[in-house]
Amino acid sequence: SLTGGWQGTVNAEKQALQLAPAAGKTASVYTKSKVDLTNFSTISAKTDSNPYIDLTIIIASAIPSGQVATAVLNGAETGLSLDISSITGEYFVWLSAYSEKGAARYVYEVSMQ
Repeated sequence: SLTGGWQGTVNAEKQALQLAPAAGKTASVYTKSKVDLTNFSTISAKTDSNPYIDLTIIIASAIPSGQVATAVLNGAETGLSLDISSITGEYFVWLSAYSEKGAARYVYEVSMQ
């Protein structure tokens, strides 16, 4: 899993990253520093199932712009992966969640293979 820390809300009780946007809003967490993706082919996230909130995993050269790759998970799914085999160099890993009604999603693990 990724080390070096996350900018955003960490729920200590659940040992998870917490994304809890208000209705019609987006919440984000992202790595505090860039991560070298050169030797990895996939990045994946494990999350809880919540039909009221989506989750996007974003690889970005800068935040909030500079997106180079994204993958979106619908509410009911609990796993999300993104092909990063063509990406070389250092990038931020950014998780974004949007909820129309307002909801919370917890991300338990982010890993690279």
